[in-house]
Amino acid sequence: MKIAGTKFKTEELLLCLLISIFFLLLIIGAKNFEPTARFFPYVLAIPGFVMTLLYIMRGYLPPKVNDVIRGAPAIKESKELSEPARQLKKDNEKRATIISYALFIAVFLYIVVSYLVGFYLSTLAFLLIHLHFSRSFKPKSLLGNIVLIIVLLGMVYLFDTAFGYHFDRGALLSFP
Repeated sequence: MKIAGTKFKTEELLLCLLISIFFLLLIIGAKNFEPTARFFPYVLAIPGFVMTLLYIMRGYLPPKVNDVIRGAPAIKESKELSEPARQLKKDNEKRATIISYALFIAVFLYIVVSYLVGFYLSTLAFLLIHLHFSRSFKPKSLLGNIVLIIVLLGMVYLFDTAFGYHFDRGALLSFP
C-alpha cells in the first residue's frame, strides 16, 4: 500500500494504526485523571502519537526531515537488482516475517505460561529457551549465563515486591 509515495506492507501499516489508536486513547483517557496524574500519560502518549503519524506520513516530508527521522541518510534503492540480490532480499523478508510471527507466539506463550505456573518459573524457562536458541548457552560462557539468570530473577523479585504483587505461583500451582 502506498501513502504519499511511501510503500508500506499491510502489517506495518496496521501496526502503526493500532499504535496510533492506542496513544490517542491514552490521551483521551488521561483527561479523566486529576491534573497532576495526567502528566505521565501525556508525556508518553503525545510524542508517541506524533512520531507514529510522522512515520506514516513520511512521504509528505522533505528528504532532510526523513533523514532525521530515520537517523541516517536515506539509501536509494536501485531498481536494477541482480537476480541473486533479488532472491537474497526476498529470502530476508520471508525470514523476518517468520521471526516476527515466532516472537508474537513466544510472547503469547510466555503470558499463558506465566499465568499457569507463575512468573518466576516461566521467566526462568523462557530465559533458558532463549539462551539455547541464541546459542549463548556454552560451557565457556556458563558463568556469564548463571550471572544473567540470577540478575534477571533478582529483578523479577524486586518487581514483585516493589508493586506488592505476588507472582510466585500460577493458577496451576496455587491449589491447596
